[in-house]
Amino acid sequence: MPDKTKKKASENAKAGTTEKPTGQTVAKEQAPWGQDAFLQEYRFTTEEFERSGLDWAVLCEIKAHHESRTDELRSAGRYFWERLQAIPCVHSVRIRVKHPDHLIAKLIRKKLDDPTLAFTIDTYEELITDLIALRALHRFKDEWSEIHEFVISNWQRLEPIVAYVREGDEETDQFKQAGCDVKKHDHGYRSIHYLLKSQPANCLHRVELQVRTIFEEAWSEIDHVLRYPRQSFDPTLTAYLVTFNRLCGLGDEMGTYAKTLNTALRSHAETVAELERRHQVTEEELRAMVSQVEMGEKEKARIQKKLDTLQERSQEVKSARETIYVGPSLTFPNVAAPTWLVDKSILGINLDSPFTVSGNLVTAGRLHNPLSFEIAAAPTYGPIAAVRSTCQKCGKPLRAGEVDGDLCKECKK
Repeated sequence: MPDKTKKKASENAKAGTTEKPTGQTVAKEQAPWGQDAFLQEYRFTTEEFERSGLDWAVLCEIKAHHESRTDELRSAGRYFWERLQAIPCVHSVRIRVKHPDHLIAKLIRKKLDDPTLAFTIDTYEELITDLIALRALHRFKDEWSEIHEFVISNWQRLEPIVAYVREGDEETDQFKQAGCDVKKHDHGYRSIHYLLKSQPANCLHRVELQVRTIFEEAWSEIDHVLRYPRQSFDPTLTAYLVTFNRLCGLGDEMGTYAKTLNTALRSHAETVAELERRHQVTEEELRAMVSQVEMGEKEKARIQKKLDTLQERSQEVKSARETIYVGPSLTFPNVAAPTWLVDKSILGINLDSPFTVSGNLVTAGRLHNPLSFEIAAAPTYGPIAAVRSTCQKCGKPLRAGEVDGDLCKECKK
């Protein structure tokens, strides 16, 4: 740290002023920033501050020095911001330089937790690693791996990567395989933390990067405002925040499920379009043949063959339209006799009754075209995929009103 910068910050702190990045000198705070007011604002008792062993004058020097370097720190963080914004799956990137008051409060808390720490104007930048912090937000949970590969390929890390998870999260193994140190957070906080190195000149900057989903960010922001930095652990408030955390986790799961379903529906539409194209080509070929040949036995055989092909492909198109892909593995509560209610808009069929469960077969009742869904044994159901109703003997699709596994009308004769 340059000696001139330290000296200027020390002089400003003693004089009760702070130098702005523009060089203008103004009152240190519009409101009084004394020790008693600060301790009251951040809910530290006088006894706690005395137990920390910190000198208020030294804290004022640190605060003044940090304020004088705000523009420099923001400039260092902006380089990371611009690079992260270029990753396709990144929804948005937030950047912040730690607020001076929050820095002082953090110094006091860390000193109370670890009395061996020595905070001075020379050491605080090394000991406090989130003076520059960025958050890269993504929409779907599986997108974190793309961001992870970009980060580890482009920047040096000063500490091991930490993946904070909630008890019961399924991504633990993925994080471990990616080289993350997985830690379960008591309050359900979820995020991937990187401590990165930035040294464009002689000064080393430490940059904390947090990668999380939009839902995880929503919960974290509300939890931060209500609980941190004043460390509120009211049991009623905590219970509400835990419930909110679970809802955000469910939102992430639903987003991932909707993404998978959307991919399956697009693939299904492409398959149907291709079948219809092949059907049309075969029909055109048939029409051309009929118009060009005389109707002898040989020609009849050829036409019959084309007719058979046309019929087979017509059945393929019909079967593809009747097949409904519901989605990937879903886990439901352990219930003895589950009853399924399915949104009509998802299935796109006329459904006026719940599904019934028998063993590992879920059947929809009173449909125009009855369908059955094969699922895993209870209590975990998945993957779920609609299976078209077919004749037990010949395998042909059944007509409306016939139940899966029955014989078709022709086979019953």
